[in-house]
Amino acid sequence: MDAKDLAQLLEINKILNSTLDLDKLLTIIMEQAAVVVKAEAASLMLLDPATNELVFDIALGEKGEQVKQIRLKTGEGIAGWVAQERKALIVNDVEQDTRWCSRADTKSCFKTKSMMCVPLLYKDRISGIMEVINKKNNGIFSAEDQQILEALAAQAAVAIENARLFKEVREKKEEIEAVFKGMSDGAVVTDANYQVLMLNESAVRLLGMEKSQLLRHHFLDTLRGNYDFSALLPEHIAWSVNYEIKRREGKNYFLVCSTTRINDEQKKILGYIILLRDITEAKKESMLKQNFLAIISHKLRTPLTSILGYSAILMQDQETKKNLPEFQSNALQDIDRQGHQLASLVNKLLAFTMVEGKVLELNRTVVNLQDICQEICGHFQEAVRQKGLQLEVDDSCKGINSLFVDQEKIKEVFINLIDNAIKFNSKNEKSVKISGRKMPGEIFEFSVADNGPGIPPEEQDKIFQLFYQIEESFTGQTEGAGLGLPLVKRIIEGHGGTIRIESTINEGSRFIFTLPVQKILEN
Repeated sequence: MDAKDLAQLLEINKILNSTLDLDKLLTIIMEQAAVVVKAEAASLMLLDPATNELVFDIALGEKGEQVKQIRLKTGEGIAGWVAQERKALIVNDVEQDTRWCSRADTKSCFKTKSMMCVPLLYKDRISGIMEVINKKNNGIFSAEDQQILEALAAQAAVAIENARLFKEVREKKEEIEAVFKGMSDGAVVTDANYQVLMLNESAVRLLGMEKSQLLRHHFLDTLRGNYDFSALLPEHIAWSVNYEIKRREGKNYFLVCSTTRINDEQKKILGYIILLRDITEAKKESMLKQNFLAIISHKLRTPLTSILGYSAILMQDQETKKNLPEFQSNALQDIDRQGHQLASLVNKLLAFTMVEGKVLELNRTVVNLQDICQEICGHFQEAVRQKGLQLEVDDSCKGINSLFVDQEKIKEVFINLIDNAIKFNSKNEKSVKISGRKMPGEIFEFSVADNGPGIPPEEQDKIFQLFYQIEESFTGQTEGAGLGLPLVKRIIEGHGGTIRIESTINEGSRFIFTLPVQKILEN
């Protein structure tokens, strides 16, 4: 290879590096291949990894387009042999070579006399082969031609791989952008500092802002100018978080924002994806439901006060009870019993409408769990006496003295859990055990365990839903309205805790919930 050939290859290398368009690049490669070795035609066959076949991706010359759809198996023909052996090959008389396959000539009506073929190798991986056909002026391909073509093939293999990767990235980008633009939900992509990098038209529409107001601006700070947040968000979320925002002015308008953190392999924050969805209609339905429950509860309370007041007076008047016929005496007792049951239901409705509000108001103080447990035991004295309840407070609760909670609401949590343990347990000897412990991560974990019938696995994800109850055929009774556990869950989550259940059929259930210690909430 002389200086002129080297200069020509350097010039070709510049040309190859001038484009990342794969089709254009392949055409340039073939044009240059025919030029550098003075061949009548050139073609390029790429390897299809799915079928392990060579495909005429680019074929130049008078009949080039007619052979582009021909496929050769690895090992078939001269080109297939080169791909299989990964060696360059010169055949100056193809008809004398047993490896020669004439399918391309038959298809194109082109007469191949001589051929030189070299593999395209990139990092020990073959991506295809390059072939030049018929040396001009009836010449023959030489070892020097092979050296030049191999040098060109080495440059071409790198250029093809770069162009292919660029094409894949561009296609993926276009695919993502198409999905991104077509989403009915709003979508926003930010960097690690919440600067908006990209957003779709749905996000612009849902937020009611100009795109220029959002792009390259801090997403949360921009929202705070027009919306109220349902929660105080940390600057960097642990993994994902859902929160609601409400438009500050004009008609009620609510969006739910689902934010997910994007990490690299070293867990470094790269950015965030925020999905937006309009929940205004759902919030309206929820508010109507809450208002309905509140109105019904208050309307029922007035007559209930009279019913329970008079029934209590009559029940305590021994002279009246003595003179009443048996039927009327039983009726009075039933009125009193059903009145108390209805009052309990009304209280739960009122409590639930309170905690279902936009903000759960908590009157937090530092309390000792032992004090809460003493009040709870006093609340269930009658159940201990009349229903065979064994209520135990484990010694582990004695050391828990730094709870920063709303004492009345946490007491309501324990009362509801214990009340359910009694109500849904048909055993003569009912047992409930309260325990607690300090956990890593500055939280306390508590459990309320019973010896009841247990909760089937398929029901465990449903029992915290509003108004949901397990079928009577399993529980053995129908009292209640499915309000207790949703109330418990709302109070626990309002304190920043979580609740879950562990249960085995016929062996009982454990409701386990967590509450943060005082110093987390103070920071």
